[in-house]
Amino acid sequence: MIAARQAKQRNLELTVTGVGGQQMAAAGANVIANTVRLSAIGLLEALPYYIKGRGLQKQVNQYLLDNPPDLMVLLDYMGPNIPVG
Repeated sequence: MIAARQAKQRNLELTVTGVGGQQMAAAGANVIANTVRLSAIGLLEALPYYIKGRGLQKQVNQYLLDNPPDLMVLLDYMGPNIPVG
């Protein structure tokens, strides 16, 4: 993760926390919810993942309330990002 390396060179503390998968974790991010198994294309295909996705959304919301970030970058999925933002 380039930002983390640059921050370290400048003696700045940087913690990257996100929602994602193994690649994000391997890059050095603190993954608070793994979403790899929630991917689907199409409305009907996504229905089986709805309950688990809502549970992860609640987990992320609680994490943000307990650990307010200095900065957030919201990518992809507008549906969950609007309430988080």
